[in-house]
Amino acid sequence: MMQVCNHFSLYARKTDDRCTLLFPCPQVLRETLSECFFMALLLLCCGDIESNLGPTTRSEALLDIKSLLDNPIEQMGVLFRLLRDVHAGSLQSSKFQAEVVADIKSIKTGQKTIETNVLNIQQRLNALEEISCAVDGLGVQISELQSTAGSLATQYALLQSRIDELEDRSRRDILLFYGSPDSKETWQQTETKLTTILNEVIPSLPSGSIERAHRIGSLSPNKCRPVITKFVNFKVKEQKLLARKLFKQKNNALSEDFCPATRIAQKKLTEFAKNQPGFPPFFLSHNKLIINEKCYMYNANTDRIEDFKSNENPVLRQPVTASAPVLHIAA
Repeated sequence: MMQVCNHFSLYARKTDDRCTLLFPCPQVLRETLSECFFMALLLLCCGDIESNLGPTTRSEALLDIKSLLDNPIEQMGVLFRLLRDVHAGSLQSSKFQAEVVADIKSIKTGQKTIETNVLNIQQRLNALEEISCAVDGLGVQISELQSTAGSLATQYALLQSRIDELEDRSRRDILLFYGSPDSKETWQQTETKLTTILNEVIPSLPSGSIERAHRIGSLSPNKCRPVITKFVNFKVKEQKLLARKLFKQKNNALSEDFCPATRIAQKKLTEFAKNQPGFPPFFLSHNKLIINEKCYMYNANTDRIEDFKSNENPVLRQPVTASAPVLHIAA
């Protein structure tokens, strides 16, 4: 008769003994037994804990001395071990002390080096502070000198303009004549030639109107030297200047004489007028240029032509065109 029950594995074991160990295979059993045997050998090598107490300390050695007062041999052994330990400790402490001393010396050397560097840095800082204070003082002095130089430059420009004006005033009675035949001649001969030319143009020229006349520069075969003439007064000079068209018909020309600064200004103003679109007529009045009812002046400081606004109306002379510029030659 068949009975239904739980299915057990073919290799399963059933027992009530709790100390029974079941291994999966004989190989695992052998490995476990080998490990247990090895641990047992290690335990045997360790020995009993009461008979193997480890190295004796200094306090234990002292206790052994106190406890072994009755046995001198054992006391000598304990003392010998204690002295040996003390000697080893002293050697170690002396070595450590030597290392500490060396470290302290190196620290002191480094400290001295650092102190020296700090002292050098402090000295440099002090020198830089002195230089900075001196530079600050120089900055104030430079600012004062710059302001003084600016004031002096302004005063110099004003004085120079006044000197130029005085020089122009001193030359107001002088005219320059061009086109007179040149030769090796004396001042009297030059004056005689000029008087002849003036009488041809202006017959009513009073005698003795020329104070002095002479050529400018040395004689050159390919160049006709101009004649600089000083008249006795300004009115005679203006009379000759107003008759410049008549002199031009005689293949002669004349112009006023100015200082170098005024001549440079007139040259710049003439070039400026020529470069205007349409070539408008312009007037030159001393150091002023008038174009289309506008007045211009040359600024020597900036080397530019600037618009001049004045409350006074400038004196207008005969208009000058681009085809007939005014010529000025230095005396």
